[in-house]
Formats: sequence, structure tokens, C-alpha cells
Amino acid sequence: MRILFVTHRFPYPSVNHAGGVHVFDLIKTLNKKGFEIDLLSFINEDEIIYNSQMRDYCKIIELIPAKKMLSEYILDLPLFLIKPKFIVLSFQRRFVKKLLKLQIENIYDIIQFEWTAMCQYVNYVKKGTVKILKEHDVSIIPAEREFNKQTILLQKLRKWWTLKLLKQYEPEFCAKFDLVLTSSKKDSDFLKNINPQINTYVNPFFVKTITEIPIPPPNKKILFLAHLGRLPNVEAVEWFYRIVFIDIHEMYPDSIFTIVGAEPHERVIKIANNENVQLFANVENPEDFYKDARVFVSPLFTGGGIIKKNLDAMGMGCPLITTSIGNEGIEGIDGRDVLIADSKEEFINKLKLILNDDDYWKTISKNEKKFIETYYNFDISISKLLEQYNSLINRQKVIN
Repeated sequence: MRILFVTHRFPYPSVNHAGGVHVFDLIKTLNKKGFEIDLLSFINEDEIIYNSQMRDYCKIIELIPAKKMLSEYILDLPLFLIKPKFIVLSFQRRFVKKLLKLQIENIYDIIQFEWTAMCQYVNYVKKGTVKILKEHDVSIIPAEREFNKQTILLQKLRKWWTLKLLKQYEPEFCAKFDLVLTSSKKDSDFLKNINPQINTYVNPFFVKTITEIPIPPPNKKILFLAHLGRLPNVEAVEWFYRIVFIDIHEMYPDSIFTIVGAEPHERVIKIANNENVQLFANVENPEDFYKDARVFVSPLFTGGGIIKKNLDAMGMGCPLITTSIGNEGIEGIDGRDVLIADSKEEFINKLKLILNDDDYWKTISKNEKKFIETYYNFDISISKLLEQYNSLINRQKVIN
């Protein structure tokens, strides 16, 4: 079986964002199982050095600079009125040419597109090829939340227009695929409700779990780990430090707020300059920080889909405190698998429990690890995905 992966962001072994990790793990696993994998991807200048790392997993790799050419940007200006901005920015004619050329020179059983931004390229897939889309996040959901929370009139109007365009675009293009993979049942149900013609299948993130029994660290390190250039994560760091950690630090002078992630925004760097705050940027082995932390906090109030960093913390046995939004898609039970906190008071109360009580720490750690092994098992997820691949290919053969 030969598969062409068409991605919005370049995947590689040390990639520092959740979607890229998922795509790389899938490509690596399929390669080990004997699949022929080709890759067509956008790439940023600083990622070129990682190209050689993917040669072990892909037969053909074609890369297109992510930055849209100025001439093409000007040519596409009218499209900003009728399509979401991130969709227009992700459309490049040289990408189309490369996609068409690959299909002329090779025969693909499946072409799998990653991220909503790549929906538009489905129009250039050869007839008779199975078309699959991985919706890492259903874009309408976070767009609607951004619109609802905006208070500045001009900004709210812009958010409203983006949301309006997305509600037209996303359902229409998702329906063009033979199968849309979602990260959660919630996302799958959402897509089916807005367009019953969309064929969905829940394909959760793959999560690594530790084999040993975690032991509560004898410290009060509070960990936040994410891509620190993304606005929701920047806002989460600021909110937690100003609203929660300052008070926690007064109660526990030895507490430390550890911030880990790639490309930290200047607002994150500013927070890191405060007492008992540590910043570790662009680390290669984040697992070490999960093992050393007493608790993982994820105070997210916007966004959509499954929060991969929350799953990673659970898989490592590091007790997770997150918001209701952070638990969406995961659907862990509060007080058993996760700890849910939607206010300052709730965060402080649950932090006090985790920081003080070793037995409670062990119970949460054990339960969340079991939860991940049950619902996000790597081998089971891969096996079920391969069943979907084979079913679609066999059905396509009958049609042809």
C-alpha cells in the first residue's frame, strides 16, 4: 500500500508541536509495517535541517516553503473576502503543481491530508484515489469561542466574519473526503451535526505511557508544557501566574512554576523573570520534566479538540489539573482521572490537595495512567486505523 501524506506543517522526530508529533508517529509506524510513504509538506526555513531525518521513513519527500510568495499573495487578495484568512494563506499554486506531478509519476492507494488548512487541495486529487482528512482540531469550535470572548467591537466583527466563512467552508470541504479522522467523539459528532454527509472516524492521538509506577516527587514543582508561541498558551501562562501562582507561592514558598516549550513569546519570557519561575525553551526531552513535576497545570479557556499535552501528562503519571475546556474530547472523570478547575479558587484548592497529600497523588497518577492505556493505546489505535484504510481501498476497488 502506498500513501501520500499532504501536511500543513513538516513532521520530524524532534518536532515540537502536538500535531507534528502525531503525524510523525503515524508515518514512522506505517513505514515499519511495510507501507510506502511519500510526503508533500510546507516547511519553514529553520526546519530544513530536519529533512534528512525523514529520509528513513519516506520514499519521496517534496517540500514547499510555507511563506506565500508576495506575487501570489497579491493575486489572492480578493479571496480574503470569501475564505478564512488561514485558508488563503495556505493556498499556493506551486503546491498544487507538485501534488499533481506526484500523482502523475506515482500511483497512490490513499492520499491523507493533515489539518483543516489542507482541505482545499482535495480538489486536485486524481479520481479513484481514496481521500482522507485528519482534522487535528475542528476549526469552527475555537473560532466561535474567540468570537464570543472578544469585547472590542472591531475585533469582534472580524472574528464574526471569520466564523461565518468557516461555517460555510469547513463542512463543505470535509464532505469531499472519503473519510475524516477526528481526535475525539465530540469533534466527530460536531461535524456530523453540521453536515450529515461527512463520513467520520475517531482516531485519537497516540500517547506514550511509562511502565514504572510513578512516585510523588518530594518537591512542589508546578509544570506547564506547550508551544509557547501560540496565543492560547501565552494567555494560560499569564493567567496561571497572576491569578493562581502568586497566591500559591505565598502558601508554599518552595513552590516553583516551571514553564517548558518551544519559541517562547516575549510575554512568557517576562513572566519567567519573576521569583520562583523557571523557563526551559526548545527542549528535546520534555518527558524528563513530567517525571520531575509534582503536578501539571493546563488552564486553557479557549481552543478546541483534544489537548495533546494534557494526554501526555496523564500518560506519564503526572497529575493533571485542567479546565472543562481542557478536558473536552478527553472526557476524563473529575476526581478520578483528572482534576477539573474553572476558577482561581478551584485551581488553588486542587493544587493544595496534590501538593500536600502523597496518597491522593498516587491515586490520581495511577488512575490517569490506566485511563490513557485504555482509551489511547497506541497499538489498538493503529490496528483500527489500518482496518479503516483497507476498508476504504477495497470499497474503491469495487467502485472502479
